[in-house]
Amino acid sequence: MTNQRHNVEGMTCEHCAQTIKDVVNKLDGINKIEVELKNKQVFVEFNKAQTDIENIKNKIIEIRYEIR
Repeated sequence: MTNQRHNVEGMTCEHCAQTIKDVVNKLDGINKIEVELKNKQVFVEFNKAQTDIENIKNKIIEIRYEIR
């Protein structure tokens, strides 16, 4: 498993955090996702054989959040 932590801009509430979780969890290979609204961070644990960080980032960007 691979772990990545990224800053996400545009989250303002728990609904935002849950939306990100829901979208990322639909990807194959996601083992765990945690969204920290206070710190505006997303932690993802995933299987590199099934997905990659660029795919995860693109899904978050598609729902109008920015990755820093």
